Amino acid sequence: LVTGGAKGVGAAIVRALVAAGHDVDFTYRSSADQALALADEIATAHPRRSVTALPLDLSDKAALDAFCEEREAETYFGFIHNAGQPYDSLAAMMAQDKAEAAMQVNFWAFTRLAKSLMRAMIRARTGRIVAIGSVAALRGNPGNAAYAASKGALI
Repeated sequence: LVTGGAKGVGAAIVRALVAAGHDVDFTYRSSADQALALADEIATAHPRRSVTALPLDLSDKAALDAFCEEREAETYFGFIHNAGQPYDSLAAMMAQDKAEAAMQVNFWAFTRLAKSLMRAMIRARTGRIVAIGSVAALRGNPGNAAYAASKGALI
């Protein structure tokens, strides 16, 4: 399972996993056209692989919980949390709801998904979990407090 797999780095991760012989489910939030095009592209190039694009807004806690409950019945070998939400603002000017949304997507969604997928990995005695961080977590820049904190939480 790859979060944020419809475009950019996420799409590259999905392509690499499929090329390595894995079936892949990936989530997308607002890039439905890109997600479906990627799934079609991969299905054509790798007809023996299963690639499924799954809509999910990681900032929506109720939707995330429902998604996790559905996925708990699945057995995934791996989980890559690639999805991320930036929020650039000086700490003194920050809007708390926007900072909390970045933390929700970048960190809390990761912990919720990992918790729900880990049980099957433990039963199978195999699995991998990867969280994509950011150098911003190690060396914050002015205006990056919320984003740096959320990525630092992953570390």
